[in-house]
Amino acid sequence: MSYFVRICLFFICATILFSCRKEEVIEVGTFEVSLSSTSASDKTVKPLEAFRTTINASAGAANLKGLLILQDGVAVDFHRIKINDRPLEGNPYIIYPPDDTGFKFVVEIIAPDKTGNYVYTFKVVDFSDAVINVSRNIKVEAASPTLKYNGPELVIVKKGNEAIYKLNGLPKDGKLRTMEVLINGMLVDKANILSFGAQNPTANPFNLDISFENGFDRDLKLVAPTMAGNYVYTFILTDEFGASARDSADILVGEPAIELLTKDLYNIAKDSISGGISLLTGNTGKPDTMNGPIIIDLGLEIGNDDPASNWLRQIRGGNGVEIRYLKNGEMNLPQTFTYQRVETQEQIALLFENNGISFTKKDAQNRLISDPLQIGQILVVKFGLTKYFLVEIVLVSSDASNNDDYYRFNIKQ
Repeated sequence: MSYFVRICLFFICATILFSCRKEEVIEVGTFEVSLSSTSASDKTVKPLEAFRTTINASAGAANLKGLLILQDGVAVDFHRIKINDRPLEGNPYIIYPPDDTGFKFVVEIIAPDKTGNYVYTFKVVDFSDAVINVSRNIKVEAASPTLKYNGPELVIVKKGNEAIYKLNGLPKDGKLRTMEVLINGMLVDKANILSFGAQNPTANPFNLDISFENGFDRDLKLVAPTMAGNYVYTFILTDEFGASARDSADILVGEPAIELLTKDLYNIAKDSISGGISLLTGNTGKPDTMNGPIIIDLGLEIGNDDPASNWLRQIRGGNGVEIRYLKNGEMNLPQTFTYQRVETQEQIALLFENNGISFTKKDAQNRLISDPLQIGQILVVKFGLTKYFLVEIVLVSSDASNNDDYYRFNIKQ
């Protein structure tokens, strides 16, 4: 074979050899340490899952002395490490002959039990105290549990009162461990977490009862803030590996509604001091002598002199009052809605703006008037820009002999 051909073959073999090399080498003089190409890359594992890293080293002028393995700069517990399938007796690991002139170690490490990003550093030192570090990134990742708040879109509660939030949690990779409760992004005071199922938490976050580690469907009872306003509760469920899930509930903390019970509005034709009722005080009088928000009775049917049938049983608002109906199952009002469930002033305002149905009938002066009222009806009223009232009709009494007719109202404001 000619000299030229031999030279060409040499360069071709060298090119193939280096192009197929599977190691990234860090070199200081003749002391070399490297990770195999597969070990040098980032890796994602589950909590407590074993992962392997292949390390190659060759000694220089001095023999190799030891290997220290670090996790984020701290020595890894040697119980979590194997080298070439052998458990360690310590970390750092002392290198004995013949490995002190060079080695290929397969290092197996048990990943942490918490999710996160970690840097593992493999530090090799020789007897001249020369040191070479090689590192790789490990991401510990677990499938998150699930958490679901099963309640109304908006919880309305009086300030300082208790409310219940139904939560359902299910595990994935790890058992369920803790629950944390935030309000507008801040930790809820532990004193305001009354119970979770049969538990009475004394901290926030709080450890879940062992019976909940494989899932739960429980009520969380919280004390609302003492200041009225809109808030968001955030519930954070965390498992044993640090994987978490969250859900939230919107709440409206309101001022307690003030209630006036059994206030009677008489037929305007009864006498000279009847026909109007103040929604603020429950006092009655002639409408044209009254100030503030009032409801006015419309009196008798013109041309009908029979007291048994001539009372119209209709009303209108006075002094700028607007009255609307509330009808279960209409305008997104739940079928289960009741007057008794309304506890805050803010609820009344929302009912008017979101669920109220406007009157459509008008009198001769083009003023909106009601249909004949029935026992059990509920009306919602607005006066001015910010004052709202809820009116329950508990009685409609018609006097067949002398028109001493009247409605009996319960009023909340």
